Amino acid sequence: MNTSKNIYILLDSNAVSICNYKPAKVEGEKTVLNLNTLKQLIEYANSQEYIVSFVHGDILPEIYYDALALCKRQANIMNLTLFKRLSNSPNVTVSLDAAEYSHINRRKMSENLNRSAIVHFNRETIGFLTDAVKSLLRICRRIIIVCDDTSYFETEISRQHEHALKRISDILKYEIAHGKLTEVNVLTDSVFIDDPHPCLAGISSFAFSVGGKLYPCPAFIDNPEFELPFAYETGICNENEHIYSLRPICLNCTQYHCRRCAFTNYQFTKELCIPPYETCTIAKIEKEMSKYMVEAQSPVISRLKRSGCRSSQEVNDSPTPFSALNYCLPAFPIASMSLS
Repeated sequence: MNTSKNIYILLDSNAVSICNYKPAKVEGEKTVLNLNTLKQLIEYANSQEYIVSFVHGDILPEIYYDALALCKRQANIMNLTLFKRLSNSPNVTVSLDAAEYSHINRRKMSENLNRSAIVHFNRETIGFLTDAVKSLLRICRRIIIVCDDTSYFETEISRQHEHALKRISDILKYEIAHGKLTEVNVLTDSVFIDDPHPCLAGISSFAFSVGGKLYPCPAFIDNPEFELPFAYETGICNENEHIYSLRPICLNCTQYHCRRCAFTNYQFTKELCIPPYETCTIAKIEKEMSKYMVEAQSPVISRLKRSGCRSSQEVNDSPTPFSALNYCLPAFPIASMSLS
């Protein structure tokens, strides 16, 4: 059997962002993934037992959702508006801007505590970050905080980011004390891992564009330099995988939760596997905030770690092994564990 891979499939040209990049909003007539291509990709993914994350944009004809239902191992990433109509889709992750937090339907989100949320911020919306995360606690399984641009590399924004994480850490300390912990990637991940867990774009995680072309991740889509060859007969094979792998400078680093995002790396260093200095600085801040969060709650954290899981929505909930996740992949309810 082939090595398990995670595949992102963008369904239309307004597909939401899943990480620290900002896709352009298409007004008027948009491009939609060809239905036959979608069916072929699903059949291929099923045959390889790959995990598929469907990245939604706008509402599509019903026949598309009939096709999505045929995918065996799937997640669905969508905006708040679409979530109101497709909340019953399997393994939903809602992608929203921090400023949209007041539009979250807490009742509908809490109907299934296995859901996740990606909270985006930038220099204009960082002031909403704490309130956005707070509004999602206890009503979803995992919260992924990402910056849409590189504004948090700027000194003033970096200070605001650190202040927001401090406030979120204070909230999580209270949650932990009461036996509850929602995963927040930049704060809880580092507590439960003992080796590097970078983004695996171009290694075991790939993305298909609306045009059906293959790329290392959605951030590189439409950049011909990063288009990868793909045929159903030969499958996914990145011959240049080594250039996405960690270099010794990162292998020897103890900031295990660090993004090491290939897209950001390339923007600043022109190397896919070498992060800029600012990424390292932010990772250290996040680790310090994580340490601050858990130092008073070590008994609860120890129970969680002994269970072999990373964190849990409730002490008796069904947490997800970290190996099933990368930096932005939604949580999957793979196993049910008890921490008693």
